[in-house]
Amino acid sequence: MDITRIPLSRAAAGVLRVFADLGDLIFPRSCAGCGAWDTVLCAACARALCGQWQDVAARAPYLQYIRPADCAVHGLVRPGDPVPLFAVWSLGEYAGTRRRVIIRWKNAINRELTRTVAGIVRRRTFELAPMIADNVTAIDVVLAPSRPRRKRDGLFVAGHMAAAVASGLRDVGIDARLCDVLDAGRRRGDGLLTGRRQKTRGIGIGRGGLRGVPVLLVDDVVTTGATLAGCWEALRHMRDGIGYGEAYAPRCGGESGNERALARCRDVDVIGAIVLAAASDPRGRGEGDSVLRAPRAAYTGGVP
Repeated sequence: MDITRIPLSRAAAGVLRVFADLGDLIFPRSCAGCGAWDTVLCAACARALCGQWQDVAARAPYLQYIRPADCAVHGLVRPGDPVPLFAVWSLGEYAGTRRRVIIRWKNAINRELTRTVAGIVRRRTFELAPMIADNVTAIDVVLAPSRPRRKRDGLFVAGHMAAAVASGLRDVGIDARLCDVLDAGRRRGDGLLTGRRQKTRGIGIGRGGLRGVPVLLVDDVVTTGATLAGCWEALRHMRDGIGYGEAYAPRCGGESGNERALARCRDVDVIGAIVLAAASDPRGRGEGDSVLRAPRAAYTGGVP
């Protein structure tokens, strides 16, 4: 057959297949979960990554606030009890196959693996949407910030995951918009639980704005909840539709100008967060109650 008579799309597809085969020969693919050849994620590991949605907010100490002594009793929740700021939906534990897949995804540029994991997140968000967005018609999907270098290197997995979550919400008819409005800043924790409080204070407002609709946070893994708490703290006094440099209204009272600014400020409604995995409860790893001191100081009676 004369190759000039082959439609361009078929010819291009054939050339791409040849180059793909050569690429697999020179740079063989392996499953991110088990190491099986000729696939970036085998069917068994994909099923393990899918997991089952569960609310893990109670396991994240930095997402707890202590109910003030003068608040009302609601069921079994009494004054002085720690209560999560919002729900955190996770697909499972940060262990085994799920942990290996996430580490591989975070530390190597692999567009095929990104497409595969994003497809799983999109399908699972479609199933979760009725639970987290009941009677909600619009949502701003806000991704947890990361260092600029990870964005430049194509390793910003929270961004890929947030885009998949927004697509899954749109699939069920929700007007979801991806919002990259947070800045990681320069503060980083030292890896210890008590050092993670620096992350809650280092997150600020970057460029862009919100629409005044409910907000859904997205991150890859939750451990102590320090990153999500920092995101919540940065967003909760952000005014609707504002841009860089106008994000924070003054929060101290006593002066008429500040009081007027506070009156114009509207709290952002964070309805929850979605993560791929949740690490084991840090309070069960010998840290005792010390990790709760920062949330206690920050959120005692300060949450409406």
